[in-house]
Amino acid sequence: MQKLHSRAVWLFYGWKGIIVVLFTVPSSTIGILAGPAIGDGDGAVVCLAALVFPIFINVLFFVWNLIVSKMYKFELKERELSIEFGVFDKENINIPFARIQNVNIYRSFWARVLGLSELQIQTAGSSNIEGKIPALGKEDAEKIREDLLSRAGTRHEGI
Repeated sequence: MQKLHSRAVWLFYGWKGIIVVLFTVPSSTIGILAGPAIGDGDGAVVCLAALVFPIFINVLFFVWNLIVSKMYKFELKERELSIEFGVFDKENINIPFARIQNVNIYRSFWARVLGLSELQIQTAGSSNIEGKIPALGKEDAEKIREDLLSRAGTRHEGI
């Protein structure tokens, strides 16, 4: 099975990571400012905790996103596309090539910054996206898209 691009962790971390930083910075600033006002040496402990807490939360969040990105796998089998993901609850999606109607390449702002793309697979009988493969390199996404469409018997030009 193929895995996502090595920068996938940063895509998953993305805006959620920025939000974590935005929530932890004010708490550390308050701790640093209030620390010296606390007497008897406890101020240093408060300052240290205020500095360590945001770093700890962000490292923890990064490690979680690293695990999530490593658990996302896909494979183009003989007759179907198989997508497997999940850490605690594993999910396996199998999409027969014969049912694939369209494969779109989506690039969010954060994905464009990282040079990544997401494949979105639509099938016959559904207006929803049946499967997606996030965090592929741009060239890999285009190559896999063409491969999926040729196996499905559909040919689309361009993106």
